Amino acid sequence: SNYEKIVEADLLASGYTDITPSCGPAMVKPHPTKIQSRGHRVCSVDFYAKNPEGIVEYIEAKGGYTGYVNNQNKETAGARRTEAVSRALWNGWLLKKHIPNSRYVVYFSQEPAPNSPTDIMIQDALEANLVDEVRYLPFYETTY
Repeated sequence: SNYEKIVEADLLASGYTDITPSCGPAMVKPHPTKIQSRGHRVCSVDFYAKNPEGIVEYIEAKGGYTGYVNNQNKETAGARRTEAVSRALWNGWLLKKHIPNSRYVVYFSQEPAPNSPTDIMIQDALEANLVDEVRYLPFYETTY
């Protein structure tokens, strides 16, 4: 997606190396962005990369135009969207279960509303170490 391009540019600008984007769901061969268990893919991430310290990170990008308002007059981008937050945090649980001591980073295109369910979910996931870091990187229609 276009948001993944923005995240990849941010990773490069931040000194990440060996950045491997997701290969898409059709690939059946092993790939570093696909987490396997018992011979099956249990989850996947958008990027596998080494941070500036050389530590491997699994990175998920949850976009949507920052400030987007749907036809129900709700903001549904990034961490304002419950389904996107739930899926990203569940991926963290799966990743940590199948690759112990792995480092998981999630990018959202918009911050959650303060004290909203998604804000609480993200805080809980950080406290439980399901996610190591959450980054907020805006995505505007004019960006791409």
